[in-house]
Amino acid sequence: MTNAEVWDDVLRTMGYTHDDALMHRASVAYNWGLVCNRLKRQRLEKELRSPLGSRGATNESTIYYNVPIERMDDLWDRAYFELPVADVIDLRTNGGIEYIAYGTGSGCIDSLLGKHFTQASPSEINMLQGHGMLRPSPQNPYYFRARISTPEGIITNRVWLYGPGITVTNVEVALYLSAASIEDIDPDAEVDLPSDMIYIAKRMMLDLGRFALLVPGQRLGNDGRDFAPYKGPQPFQPPQQMSINDPANLSIDTLNG
Repeated sequence: MTNAEVWDDVLRTMGYTHDDALMHRASVAYNWGLVCNRLKRQRLEKELRSPLGSRGATNESTIYYNVPIERMDDLWDRAYFELPVADVIDLRTNGGIEYIAYGTGSGCIDSLLGKHFTQASPSEINMLQGHGMLRPSPQNPYYFRARISTPEGIITNRVWLYGPGITVTNVEVALYLSAASIEDIDPDAEVDLPSDMIYIAKRMMLDLGRFALLVPGQRLGNDGRDFAPYKGPQPFQPPQQMSINDPANLSIDTLNG
């Protein structure tokens, strides 16, 4: 099923098939991005916090090779790289980064190729500096994601590295990406959701689109389904109550039991 097929299905369900409808494909595409991002985040958070491991989340990541490393003079040549894309899901567990590793041609010794960096907070890295076996080094590289304030403004897409030697010039990075923006989404592409989630996504789409039907006094005289003129304007119809156990309404903590 393609994105466009879902959008058209939602428009037909809501009766927005006429030329002067209150909602068109552009609005539906924007809502589709919101829904897909929420469901993807919900699924990733559940997988990454599962005691059974996160193997089910690996097909959601995108790998980038040869991401260049830079060094900041004002911070004693501290190494960092900038995220190659902006649409990274900021997950609570890892900030949207599945892994960082030494890649082929990165400049490390051959025995370290493929070695993953360990995620740590700045305070943890500071504590490890005094640990003989775990202190940051080419054999024990660490990373964390943090903003930095510069004269040009606040930079939010930097990932800081501790341990890689001066000869290391790039790394391999795997990221969890959000759905494409409305400018980039391809109507003919396959839906970027598991098939069992399409029903939940459609339910959420219909809930987002019902706002046009909830305006007091609103008469939809051009779709053939409104009340006759002699019966007056269409009355206010409050939304149906949703159970807290509805799949579209479950929080991350609830999903993790």
